Amino acid sequence: MIILKNTYLTIELTQQGAELLSIKDMEGQEYLLRDEKHWGYYLEFEHPEDLTAMGLDAQTGLLKRNHRPFGKKVTRIDLDKSLFKEDALIFQNLKSEYLSLKSRKTNKEVRFHIREFPFLGIWTTTGSAPFICIEPWVGHADYEDFHGEFMEKEDNVILSPGESATHTYIIEIRY
Repeated sequence: MIILKNTYLTIELTQQGAELLSIKDMEGQEYLLRDEKHWGYYLEFEHPEDLTAMGLDAQTGLLKRNHRPFGKKVTRIDLDKSLFKEDALIFQNLKSEYLSLKSRKTNKEVRFHIREFPFLGIWTTTGSAPFICIEPWVGHADYEDFHGEFMEKEDNVILSPGESATHTYIIEIRY
């Protein structure tokens, strides 16, 4: 269900039955990055985060087992092309209930409420497209060494008959 009310866009995802649940949402937020001087945007976490980025193979789209330290007590990530040289940033089990896309030039922000999602993917294209994707996930891509069935994938949610799971994703536009 998608609800737009005032400055809130709410997406409620409910799955019922004995099925696997893996959710990856793609929200592209346009911003200027046509050249380096126009980046001027950053992500701000609600709480300081000790971040470790899950490794991703840019060629295959598969996760690597080696995760790389990203920073301790991080509250802000300044956006620039170098952040994405190894592809997406993927973080797990954040403490923050939300993170915001902000500009150094205005007071406007887009706030993403992510507390119901154990993974967060952040990426942009390698070309000059002016957007960033901020994706809350339940589940993720396969690891490079995974060769099993979909039911055996790590971090999928399995629902028993009659069970349901709801994950609410709110995008708040603040100005």
